Formats: sequence, C-alpha cells, structure tokens
Amino acid sequence: MAFEFNTRGVLDRLQALAASLAAVSTVVVGAPLAWPATASGTVAAVVLLAGQSMTRDDSNGLLQREARFVILLGYPVQSDVAAAEQAIADAIDALLPALYSDATLNTQLLLGLQADAAQADTADYQLFAAQEVRLYPVVVRGQQLAAVA
Repeated sequence: MAFEFNTRGVLDRLQALAASLAAVSTVVVGAPLAWPATASGTVAAVVLLAGQSMTRDDSNGLLQREARFVILLGYPVQSDVAAAEQAIADAIDALLPALYSDATLNTQLLLGLQADAAQADTADYQLFAAQEVRLYPVVVRGQQLAAVA
C-alpha cells in the first residue's frame, strides 16, 4: 500500500458528507466573510483546515501526521435562539454518526478518526456582515501516513 498525505481529499470528503445531510442546506470550504445563506430551519456548514502535527518514524519509514479539520455549523439567529439551537442539534445528530460510518474517510483518508465538539461547550455567537450567527465547531482529527522521501 502506498502512503501519501491527502489533505485535499479530506476537505472534499467532509464537504460531500456535510452536503449529504438533510439538516444542512449549504456547505462551503474556507472561511467566509459573510455567512452562507441557508434554507429555513437548516444550518450552513463551513469546512476548514486546522492544525497539523507531524512526526517521523524511522522504524517503518513513514511520516505520521495528525491532521485536524473543523466543520463549523452555523445558523443565522434572527432573534430566534431556540430555532438556532434546534437546527444545530438536528445537524449534530446527523453529522456525528455520518463521520464515523464513512468508510472512505475512516479507512483511507483519516485513520483513527475522532470527532470532538468540546470547543462548543460555551455558546458562540458571531457577527458575519452584520448578521448574528450561532456557531457550533466540530473538530475532526485522524492520522495520515506518508512514505519518507
């Protein structure tokens, strides 16, 4: 088996996975200046690169990288915080099982995949172009391997 890093493949797979969820109406890759428009009662998902930690294992000739990505779920509040929480709850309930059941993501792109929403322990509201958005970050991490050149 040939080992190589595939950061773009993970971004593409996370984007496709988020787009397949009924609770998510819009998916973008990269940090937006304005929050993406969404259908009523649904959230937008923004897929982002996060930190990458790498080590070299000379015993097996591989570079080992912990690759991290963020799926930022968000809902334009428009004075209805309950609707925002409910829409994000629906998205979380769909997203987390989908991450763990995606065979390509778990066996080819990110070995030992973990999803962590600890950054969402405190409610986060941000302004995007004067629009208040309730945000819920999910950090997705796993290992990638590449042969030492």
